[in-house]
Amino acid sequence: MACPVTVTRRSGRCTCQTAPGQAKRSQRRRARAAEMIELAVQINGKKRGIVQVAADAGEEAVLAAIRADQSLRDQLGGKAIRKFILVPGRLVNLVI
Repeated sequence: MACPVTVTRRSGRCTCQTAPGQAKRSQRRRARAAEMIELAVQINGKKRGIVQVAADAGEEAVLAAIRADQSLRDQLGGKAIRKFILVPGRLVNLVI
């Protein structure tokens, strides 16, 4: 496998570690994907709670976690969600 970094002028050798470095990066990516993160939940622009979801969770998984939380379910009051805004890794804003 060719090195993606240019060779240094002094030594004529590449300063990167191709195989070991790539293995460590992929392990870190997998570990991050398995992590759980906390998202702030806003309803009509006001913070109402926090849910814990997987770091790579999509909109459907986040919405399921919100509906599973009793206090957030009470805040929604059975009203229809008009708009769902997800800022990955940060917050969710629901407009009802």
